[in-house]
Amino acid sequence: MFVSISSDYKEKPVYEKKILGKYLLKNEDFEKTEILLLWRKLADKDYLSKFKNLKAVVRYGTGYDNVDISFLKTNSIKLFNNPDYCLEEVSDTVIALVLSRMRRLKQYDDISKNIISSPNKYLFKNTIDDIERISDKNFGVLGAGSIGQMVLKKSSVFFKNIGFFDPYLKKNRNLLKYKNFKDLNDFLKWSDVISINANLNISNRHMINKKFINSVKKNVIIINLARFEFIENIELIFDALKKRKIDYFAIDLEMRDIIKQRNKISNFINLYPNYISIHPHSSFYSKQSYISMRSNTAEIALKIINNKKIKSRVL
Repeated sequence: MFVSISSDYKEKPVYEKKILGKYLLKNEDFEKTEILLLWRKLADKDYLSKFKNLKAVVRYGTGYDNVDISFLKTNSIKLFNNPDYCLEEVSDTVIALVLSRMRRLKQYDDISKNIISSPNKYLFKNTIDDIERISDKNFGVLGAGSIGQMVLKKSSVFFKNIGFFDPYLKKNRNLLKYKNFKDLNDFLKWSDVISINANLNISNRHMINKKFINSVKKNVIIINLARFEFIENIELIFDALKKRKIDYFAIDLEMRDIIKQRNKISNFINLYPNYISIHPHSSFYSKQSYISMRSNTAEIALKIINNKKIKSRVL
C-alpha cells in the first residue's frame, strides 16, 4: 500500500520516511495513494474524490472536523486520528492558563512595572481584591477523552472539587474519583472553571451559544483549547466578559480564525486586555510532541499496511 501526505504539509517528511520507507510516495499522488496522511487541508468530497484508490485517512492531529465523514462512510474509507501525542502539552497549557488567571499573574506583573515607573501611585495598594483561594473552586472538564483525563488528573493537585461531562464516554475506572455529570446544564451551573477538551462534531458545533452562557456560573473561567467552531458568535463571549458573566476566556485559535476575527478581537483586547487570552493554535507544541505527532501518524499508517489493530480508529 502506498502512502502520501496532503500537499499543505510543508515539513520535510524525515520521520515519516524513516518509518514508512518504500511505502511513502514523494508527492500527493491521486492514482497510487491508498493511505493519506492529512495535515490541516479541508478534506471535502471534491478533494477526497481525486484519490482513485484511497483506503484510509490518518489525521496528524486529534481533531478530524476538516474531514468529510459522509464521503468516507459512503466509500468505505477508514479514518484514524492521533490523540495521544500532545497530552502533556495541552493539559499543561490548560492548568497554566487557569492558575495564571486565578492568581492574576499578568496583572501583578503589570502592577509591578507600574510601581517601577510611578511609585507614588502604589504606596498603599499592591493587591487585587477579588482573588480567591483556588482549592475552594469547582473545576470542570467538558470532554473526558485522553487530553481531558490528563487535565482532570493535573487539576486534582490544586482543586478539591473536580467533575466532568462527556455524553460519549464509556465507563472508565480512572474517572470514578471525579464527579460525573449526566446533564450539561447541571455541569455548567456547578463549574467555576471549565476546560473544553472535546472533539468537534455536528452535535456540539456552536455549543457555546446564548443558552450555554446563560447557564454558566457568574464569573466562570472558560478555557477552550479545542476548536473555535464551538463558539456560535464571538461577540456573545465579549458581551459576557464585559458584563462579568464570564471572568476570563482563553482560546487556542487556528491562524485563519485569528485573521478572520482580527478586527473584533483587536477592539476587545484594547479595552479589556486582562479578560481574554488568544493563542495561535500552539497549545499542542513542544519539540518532543511535534516529533511524536509525525512519528505516530506514520506508525499508524504502517500498522494499516501490516493489518494490525489500531486503537485510534474513528471510522
